[in-house]
This record gives sequence, structure tokens and C-alpha cells, in this order.
Amino acid sequence: MTAVVTFVNIGFPPGFFHAWMKAWAIAFPGATIVAMIAAPPARLITDRLVRWLDGAVDS
Repeated sequence: MTAVVTFVNIGFPPGFFHAWMKAWAIAFPGATIVAMIAAPPARLITDRLVRWLDGAVDS
């Protein structure tokens, strides 16, 4: 994703790889933290939705 955003912002100049890696180094830690926080509720919601679709939800 960072490669696409970098390409959209600056095109494909000679320093593209450096700019891309800089963007990745900034975005990766934030994305990792967000994923770790969002994963448990997403799994819970998914589990409940699947059970509801299977007709096995306890109210």
C-alpha cells in the first residue's frame, strides 16, 4: 500500500525506492499497533456473525 501511495504522490523518480522505504518505515509500526488492537474485536464480531448465520446464536 505504501508503494502505491508513494507512486501516486511522487511518481517514479530515481529516488522512488528510498521514498517508499521511508514511508513504509513510518507506516508499518502504526499499522501493526492498529492491527493488534483491532484483531480481537474483529474476531469476536466475525465469530458471532458466523454463529448467527448458522442459526446458533444465544441471545
